[in-house]
Amino acid sequence: MDSARELAQQLVNSAPLAIAALKEIYRATSEMPVEEGYRYIRSGVLKHYPSVLHSEDALEGPQAFAEKRDPVWKGR
Repeated sequence: MDSARELAQQLVNSAPLAIAALKEIYRATSEMPVEEGYRYIRSGVLKHYPSVLHSEDALEGPQAFAEKRDPVWKGR
């Protein structure tokens, strides 16, 4: 049970736009065979998520890492 709570806490502390994009990708690929799912992801599906790739949160992650601090996600 502790590992489930730890995972839940990690998800809560993650960038909300990235989590939303991952949920969409999971929904799209969960019924596919594994290799087909990999092909789908490698096909460039992430380029269809400019709201994630060009968000404030996308800049916050590397900046927080460089500054050796925890990121502050804004969901935008």
